[in-house]
Amino acid sequence: MSQPLLEDWRTFGSARIKTQSVASKKTRAKAQKGLSKRTERRQEPAKTNLHLRTLREKKPAKGKKAVVPESPSKGAGLKSRAVGKSLSNEAVAWAAVSEIASAAFDFWNGFLDLRAGGEKLGTPEQSRFLCVIRSVSWQESRHGTGAGRTAGVDPMQCGNPKDAWWRELNGSPLEGDLLIGGPLAGKWYASDLPRTMKTTPGFPPSACLSDLSDPRKGHDAADFNQTISYYWAVPILVHKTNTGPGIPNGKTYECGNCDFERLIRGAVNYNGGGVANYGRGIRDALSLSGCYQGAPSA
Repeated sequence: MSQPLLEDWRTFGSARIKTQSVASKKTRAKAQKGLSKRTERRQEPAKTNLHLRTLREKKPAKGKKAVVPESPSKGAGLKSRAVGKSLSNEAVAWAAVSEIASAAFDFWNGFLDLRAGGEKLGTPEQSRFLCVIRSVSWQESRHGTGAGRTAGVDPMQCGNPKDAWWRELNGSPLEGDLLIGGPLAGKWYASDLPRTMKTTPGFPPSACLSDLSDPRKGHDAADFNQTISYYWAVPILVHKTNTGPGIPNGKTYECGNCDFERLIRGAVNYNGGGVANYGRGIRDALSLSGCYQGAPSA
C-alpha cells in the first residue's frame, strides 16, 4: 500500500511542480510585460520634454520675427518660375515691336553704309547690333510695356525733349553731332537729318519729325509714336557706339570688330550716364533674350 501512495505522491508532486513552473512562467511574462509598459510610460515624457526643449530653443528672441527656412528645392523652383516668367514677358513684348526695330536698323545700316573691318556688315554683325537694340528697348521701357506715361509711345526713350540728341535734331545747337557714313554714303549734322529723311526713299512717313504737331515736344507730343522712337534712336546709338570714349577719331560707320563688348559700351554711351548700372541692365537683358549668354552682370 505504501508504494502506491509514494507513487501517487510523486505523481502529484510532479504535477504540482509542473503547475508551479507554468504559473511561474506566466507570472514572469506578465511581470515583464508590465515592466515594459512602465518603461514606455517613463520614456514618453522624456520624448515630450525633449520636443518642448527643442521648441523653446527655436523660439525667436523678443522683438524678432521667426525665420522659417525654405527648402532649397522650393526656392530653386520659385526662382526658376520667376526667370521663366520674365523670359516669357520679354519675348512677348519684343514680338510686338521687333518688326519696327528691325526695319529701323536695316534702313540706317544701308543709309550710313556701316562697315566692320572695311566690309559691309554681315549677318552676325547685324544680329549683334539688333540684339543690343533689343536690350536697350527692354532696359528703357520693357519694349513699350513699362511704367511711365511715355513708355508706350517711345520704347527707346530717344524723344525726351530735354536730351541733347532730341535738341540737336530740332536745331539746338545748329549743327550738333556729325554723323559720317561709309564709302557709299555722305555725312550729316544731326540738325540736317530730319529734313534729309523727308526725301529719302525707304524712310517711313510716319517717322518723319515734320509730321509731329510740335517736334520740339518730342515724346510729349500727342502724335509721337513707336516708329519715330526706333527710327531716331538707331542712328544715335550707332554713332555713340563707334565714336564714344576710347575710340579716338572714330567715325559713325566704322563698327570695328562689332563684338558685344563694344556694342554694350555703345549702349552705355547712348544712355549718357542718366541711369546707374546701365551696362549691367544691358547685360542682363542680353542674357534674358538669349542673345548673348556670355554677358554676365558686372
